[in-house]
Amino acid sequence: MQIFLRFVALVVVANAALLVNAYVQEYWAGLLFPRVDPRSYTEMVSAAVVGALAAATVSALSLAWLFKRWAWLAGLAISLPVIAIRAPELAAGPSSSIQQATVAMAWVEMVSYAAAVAGAAWLLSRRRRGAENAL
Repeated sequence: MQIFLRFVALVVVANAALLVNAYVQEYWAGLLFPRVDPRSYTEMVSAAVVGALAAATVSALSLAWLFKRWAWLAGLAISLPVIAIRAPELAAGPSSSIQQATVAMAWVEMVSYAAAVAGAAWLLSRRRRGAENAL
């Protein structure tokens, strides 16, 4: 039963992180940058990084508490929806400058999201274990 509840919690945390990532990216780009077409790399990369950091903020504490030592692996698991959304853009391959930008941003978003979420969960789990060992 405990494994099932952890799985359900993992799905809830993954959904929350994904929603926060999308929300923060949209508002970051909308509030700080003018709406132009094509969008600048600065806008796209900064929105991807800020969204990933927001998702890590929302999910890291829950993952560290639920999965303790394996929190980083749970962080990679909740990164799978973003990877599944952005990976098909890599399959087409860059043939024009717009497609090159799409491929580059797919990589930036996948790597930043996975690194931020898994890294934050790993850091908090280490800190939590260190605090428990000190007692």
